Amino acid sequence: MDFVTKTEMMKCKVPVGYKEIGSSFEKIVEIPYNSPNIEKLFYVKPCVQIVGVTASDRKAQVNGEIKWETVYIPDKEDSEAKICRAEILSPFEKTVDMEEAKPDRTVEAFAMMENIEYEPVKDENARIRKIKIRSELKIFLKAWQTKNIEYIREIIGNTKDIETLTKKVEIAENTDYETREITISGRMNLPKGYPTIDRVVKMSGKIVDAANEVKENEIDVEGFLFAQSILLHTDQDKTTLFTYEEMIPFSQTFQVEGIKPDDMAQIQYQVEDISAEILHNYEEKPMILEITAEVKVSVRGLRITEKEMIVDVYSTARPLAVVKEKERIRTFKKEEKINRTVKNVITVGKKEDLIGEIAGYDYQAIPYYPYRYEKKPFQDGSIQIIADYFKEQDEDAVALGTAAGEVFYQYNPQLTGENDQVDTLVFVEDVQIKMLSKKEMEAKADLLIDHFIYMMEEIELVKEIGEETAKEACEKFLPKNIPAMVIYVVRQGDTLWEIAKRFGVTVKDILAFNEIQNEDLIYPGQKIIIFPGLTLADNKRNE
Repeated sequence: MDFVTKTEMMKCKVPVGYKEIGSSFEKIVEIPYNSPNIEKLFYVKPCVQIVGVTASDRKAQVNGEIKWETVYIPDKEDSEAKICRAEILSPFEKTVDMEEAKPDRTVEAFAMMENIEYEPVKDENARIRKIKIRSELKIFLKAWQTKNIEYIREIIGNTKDIETLTKKVEIAENTDYETREITISGRMNLPKGYPTIDRVVKMSGKIVDAANEVKENEIDVEGFLFAQSILLHTDQDKTTLFTYEEMIPFSQTFQVEGIKPDDMAQIQYQVEDISAEILHNYEEKPMILEITAEVKVSVRGLRITEKEMIVDVYSTARPLAVVKEKERIRTFKKEEKINRTVKNVITVGKKEDLIGEIAGYDYQAIPYYPYRYEKKPFQDGSIQIIADYFKEQDEDAVALGTAAGEVFYQYNPQLTGENDQVDTLVFVEDVQIKMLSKKEMEAKADLLIDHFIYMMEEIELVKEIGEETAKEACEKFLPKNIPAMVIYVVRQGDTLWEIAKRFGVTVKDILAFNEIQNEDLIYPGQKIIIFPGLTLADNKRNE
């Protein structure tokens, strides 16, 4: 063999399946042992988190946990507090039949709760420490296959009669998520005119306006902790709840081995715990809160590399036995960011509930999987909002109500290829709630939609190259008694005698088939028709 090939491995991620399931969920949960008994239950709100997904042969096992946030009036015998808040963790495990699931494939999952109903449960002593919950658990699964493709990167050796056609492709290689834990602290300064604080009823927080800069072996991140508080003020016999919000800036540097400035970073934040301590200002009034939040940060690098692959090999001299295979690969094209403002009306469902004042709210962005309609790409999703409000009752009574709704969004990604795919991240930059009437409130959300566009392309890669003589190639690939025709392009220094010897014919055969009058008058670039192994005598016999 006159040449050898140099190969290289390429890793690509290919989606192979999607499935959505729904199942009924019914469970009795118990509040923590150090929480007071329940006198009256205000609301129970779930937060579903996937802990891990294990793929086996045609099955996917999903493990997760549901954090139930409970707000209630405590039993007066157990606590003097007006309102208590408790968090209850309940794990779940679900085995899903999925045709595309295999041990060597990755399955990603997302879960959410719908149609939630709950009621308190009394024990034998007429105490309430348990809650019966009924809802529907929806799980969305997507299977991916990571393939290592070996392709020919270079042909070395005697290549004078070999030409190659190459193509450059951009490959997006994801690294695994690395989980870090950081602590964000700052102060919430209440302006003058606010009443004194007796206690903090509820704290919640989200990371907003986060940005990152990739450097050599490290990533610098910065953003804001959007802290929300519900505070309690008591003046003689009157109790008042009011809310206050603060944006607390933070910055952090993560050491990530191997990451480079040209790489991209995908970072996800989750506020695990947030607390507030009441401080005093110069008037000896508790008008300053010291905020501390524990945040789990998941960091993943996205490296875009450009590689040149040989997609075709051909020869102007001796035939080559080339083995090709088609591979469907996912290549990164571009990143696009879209700002969008959406709004919707949330209605209070119960007849006896009237909104006195909005106490606070929480929200969660849920992007749906992209789809196509009439060949146009669409991406939609929703912002799920749960709003707390004070019910209109007597002045001495403290009663909270809750209303849930969704703000939907939709946009058209600018996809240029029919097989393009989109990965979407949705950041909620701001949410505003205002009252429209005693039964309705309007929710408006400012969104930053960040999507990464990939191209699904089927490429025919050269897997193997072998060299054969013209006669062997004809016997192997062509039916018998049918001559093979070769169009040979004359190169600098060629002679008809050398060409005839290479293909097993005579100079007279070449002159006759190409109507060449003088064997010395050939020139580079001239195309000559040759029937390898077939002479004029053979041709006369066939006639």
